[in-house]
Amino acid sequence: MAFSIFFAGLICHEGPNEQRGSTRKQKTRSSVLNDSEHTPYITSPSFSEVLTTAVNFKGLENGSAVPDAHFLAEQHVPHLEDVTFDSVQLEKRSPALRVHIPGGTFTVANYFEYVAQYHLDGKLIGPSCIAQLTLLLSEATDREVKVTFNGRTENLPPDSWLLIENASDGNPEPPGSHWKKNFRFTNGSNIDIATIEELDDTPCTSSATGSPYLQTVLDSLHSNHDDPDTQSECSNSQWP
Repeated sequence: MAFSIFFAGLICHEGPNEQRGSTRKQKTRSSVLNDSEHTPYITSPSFSEVLTTAVNFKGLENGSAVPDAHFLAEQHVPHLEDVTFDSVQLEKRSPALRVHIPGGTFTVANYFEYVAQYHLDGKLIGPSCIAQLTLLLSEATDREVKVTFNGRTENLPPDSWLLIENASDGNPEPPGSHWKKNFRFTNGSNIDIATIEELDDTPCTSSATGSPYLQTVLDSLHSNHDDPDTQSECSNSQWP
């Protein structure tokens, strides 16, 4: 059984080439946005605490993480290139905590209850189901998985799980403003990024990759969101 790394909240999954139009078939790191309205957490079956440093792994696959059809299809994991103006570029040195991810398969573990759509200067994008939890499945190469963070290393079983979360500290106002915080990853501003609107009369019916840890991880989330409309704006995002 693969080691499971879950991601939730305002996080940018990045590939080796930050230019627009480059391949979306590889992911090499995940950046947890440094933002005053979010608190990063790292959680496993044996610990849960605020994350203050970069995260590194040993004992897992080498190479890049490869997104599957769930991750790449439509706007399930919204791609910033698709919901920004052409002038927007990724800022590789943006203020964030870096998660140096192992190789494996990137997928979607869970969607928000209702679909959402994006509006960018009169252009409608979607509607689509939006990922609440993304999941990186990586095969262990040793008897233990070593996770280094906050100045120490923890050993986890090769069939265990880890949650990287950038939890919202509350419901943002106005609705739609939370999603626009992705501009901190770019050279643009929040007016260059689409607004998001949840369609609370249209349930999401897409199926996600099954995980035996899903309910445990959902119960471990720290986000203080209680409004599904704003929760959809705090979904994971990727660039390319």
